[in-house]
Amino acid sequence: IGCAEALRVDPSIRDGLLNFLPILSPAHLLPDAGKIGQVERRKIYGQEHFMILQPLTDRLLLQDFKMTFRYGESAVSEGRWLSNMDRTVGTLLSHELYKRWSNTLPAGTCHATFFGTSGQSFGAFTLKGVFLELQGDSQDYFGKGLSGGALAVYPPKQALKAGFKAEENIIIGNTALYGATSGVCFVRGIAAERFAVRNSGAWAVVEGTGDHCCEYMTGGRVVVLGSVGDNVAAGMSGGILWVWDPKGSFRQREMPLSIDLGSVDPRNPHAAYPQELEDLHKLLQAHCEFTGSTVAEGILKRWPESATEMARVFPVDLMKVAQEAQAAGQPSPFASVDDFLPPFPSSPTAKQARRPPRKNLLAVEQPKSRAGDLDIEDVATIFKKGFRPKAVTEELDQVVKSNRGFMTLDRAELPKRPEQERIEDFREILAMKDE
Repeated sequence: IGCAEALRVDPSIRDGLLNFLPILSPAHLLPDAGKIGQVERRKIYGQEHFMILQPLTDRLLLQDFKMTFRYGESAVSEGRWLSNMDRTVGTLLSHELYKRWSNTLPAGTCHATFFGTSGQSFGAFTLKGVFLELQGDSQDYFGKGLSGGALAVYPPKQALKAGFKAEENIIIGNTALYGATSGVCFVRGIAAERFAVRNSGAWAVVEGTGDHCCEYMTGGRVVVLGSVGDNVAAGMSGGILWVWDPKGSFRQREMPLSIDLGSVDPRNPHAAYPQELEDLHKLLQAHCEFTGSTVAEGILKRWPESATEMARVFPVDLMKVAQEAQAAGQPSPFASVDDFLPPFPSSPTAKQARRPPRKNLLAVEQPKSRAGDLDIEDVATIFKKGFRPKAVTEELDQVVKSNRGFMTLDRAELPKRPEQERIEDFREILAMKDE
């Protein structure tokens, strides 16, 4: 790199119309060499990443979830705005959580909500216990390498109220859920090309995809509530894909010999996958809860009759493995999604995580009795102008003018605040001790 003197022009094109002199001349011989800085072809100083790394959104999330780092408590971070410069949101947070808690946190322990347009790789490598909710849209590699976390994206609520149809518009970019291993993802809108390529364990719902959907997929579940592009399930060897196909057009497609294309029948469960109807209903319900999808809501209102509108893409080899396991009395190869689903927004568990802010004790009206009735956090205010209780004016003068006031006056008995409230003070101090 940088050694232009080692380059040569192919003799067969040397006499052509292209002038290769600008790219074959060494940098120190160019006309503008040395005008900006010293000309060097080697590293002479380290790169400064502070201005790039310091304002990362994840660093703000680390502050919001400090109590989770220390004690594993549920917490919520609400209302942060994103732009396309905010890439890999949630990755640093997951890294720090894994160092302390590994994969032991319950789903949805850290719930962060965002607004705007995120950059590439939103929610990349997100850990179990992290739930990222985006009201806006996202770019390529959404949920790349998802590792147990939960993601939800839907259009702004103001746009939906104005008549915006999410199921007719692209909301995330290409190659979403690339190489995901576990977790859940709910997309109210259309994904671009290569959705869930190389997915090996994530469960997802999307309302339309481009070409190459579920390419080389080896595990997990995907529900598409809309149209699907060409080359669907190419090289797919595991996992299951359901496509909402009310008109039956998708089931007319030609599929590879390694894929079994069929329909969901609520009256006759699939022999290799008897819990299919339950898992499909669970995904649709979660998609409706987390994104407010009107498409999923309409299907659920007609359930289970609407289940017949679902086309199923089932790899033949996976089907054989499941049937052999059943015949041998072995556990089913189909895992459950329950461990990765955060509490629904309407559930009491989710509401409990949104604790109200602590009361500002200094904002409470000061009592007009003797100093002994004041809270310990407010005692200092009796020395301020306008806050001195008249009942102890003489004693205060004696304390101020004499160095023996502490021997003359009795110490006031100060009431203590509730024990749990004082414990929270120490937790906050401990959480901030590294700053």
